[in-house]
Amino acid sequence: PEVKPPEEKPPEVKPPEEKPPEEKPPVDSRPGWLQTRAVFSKRNVLFILDASGSMTRKDDDKTRFEIVRSVLGDFLESLRGDVRPALRVYGHRYRALDDRVNEDSELVVPFTPGNPGTFIAAMNGLRCRGKTPIAYSLRQASGDLRRAPRGVPTIVILITDGPDSDRTAKPEVAAAALAEKGHVHVIGFRFDDPWGVKQMQRIAEAGNGNYFQAKSATDLRDALDSAIGTSLYVLKAVSGGAEIQGKAGDRKELPPGKYTMVVPGRSPRTIEVPPNDTLTIDINISTFRRRP
Repeated sequence: PEVKPPEEKPPEVKPPEEKPPEEKPPVDSRPGWLQTRAVFSKRNVLFILDASGSMTRKDDDKTRFEIVRSVLGDFLESLRGDVRPALRVYGHRYRALDDRVNEDSELVVPFTPGNPGTFIAAMNGLRCRGKTPIAYSLRQASGDLRRAPRGVPTIVILITDGPDSDRTAKPEVAAAALAEKGHVHVIGFRFDDPWGVKQMQRIAEAGNGNYFQAKSATDLRDALDSAIGTSLYVLKAVSGGAEIQGKAGDRKELPPGKYTMVVPGRSPRTIEVPPNDTLTIDINISTFRRRP
């Protein structure tokens, strides 16, 4: 009998193996931070600081002077750009009964390129003793400004917790003379004298500046930011949502993602806040605040 060869079976076709779907990395939704820094154009800033006896009053376990010294030191360390600060102090050398107390005003740090260490060391060496010769200090400040770098905008910032100790003094007259060289802003720290508030408002108006009332360390920092000049900005998430307002120098906690940032006078820009990290943005400021 004929022997038939075995039938060849077609090769078995295996279906392609199904690959498991690729796992996407989890989205990191931890909040991030946006730190803005104000970078200033050239300007001179003369601080006139009250170191009279009333600045030794304690609020929240610290003297008023300790609070002002701490806030002003932090503020100076945060400045960026070509800022030349100077420091005049009154009330720090003679006690109230000394004959020289009404002329107790001294330029302790002349105009120099920003060096917060020099400023802080000078403030640490001060002792609050005497009165508040504000009018005399403003007249002396006129000579300080003559020694300031020329051709540069100038700001004078007076920080005090009380009016001129000489009730017959006219500090607004001295402020008006300073207004020919710059702008005079006044920060009243924990003022509780209505008559004194009016005097400070007259000084600021005559000096073509602003008067700021500061009841806390936070108020004081806000007043310094406004006096030297700052810039507001607006953020809006690219994905939508409400606008977020801020100002140069602040730090905001934000959901991570892309944002449109708008600064007045500049083109909008897109920024991306990383999760659990800080994005630092410099905001250039070329103008300074004037009284409306």
